[in-house]
Amino acid sequence: MTKKVITITPETAIKDASRIMCANQLRRLPVVSEHQIVGMVRSYDILKFISHAEFAKFHTLKAEAILSEIAANVMSKDVYTIDEELDLGEVIRLFKEKRYGGFPIAKGDKLIGIITERDVFRAVYSTLKMQFPKKFNEIVFTLFHEK
Repeated sequence: MTKKVITITPETAIKDASRIMCANQLRRLPVVSEHQIVGMVRSYDILKFISHAEFAKFHTLKAEAILSEIAANVMSKDVYTIDEELDLGEVIRLFKEKRYGGFPIAKGDKLIGIITERDVFRAVYSTLKMQFPKKFNEIVFTLFHEK
């Protein structure tokens, strides 16, 4: 889990959200208004907005106008938050079931972190490396080369 969560507001322009994502190597940003999570902007949401819904505007408007669209009009509003005490196995199941690569972690209405597939991968990697230092390479090879 990442505790220092970078967030944006519903009024943040997608060009600014994109810059934040690139500068911090992120694929998603929680959208927060009055200390509550109101949405999530994923890199996918921005690409989908530019390529599908607003592509025609490129022929009549400047790209700057499209990139100035605000997060509220691009974000996914159906945000699934999880509890900080949720078992790691359950988090992995939710990644698969919900088809999301990350979830905000909330305590009540307060955002306290975010967990992503990258966090889970790092945790599994560290655990395997500590538990099986001599056989680590063999285990990883087996995981990624199942028959």
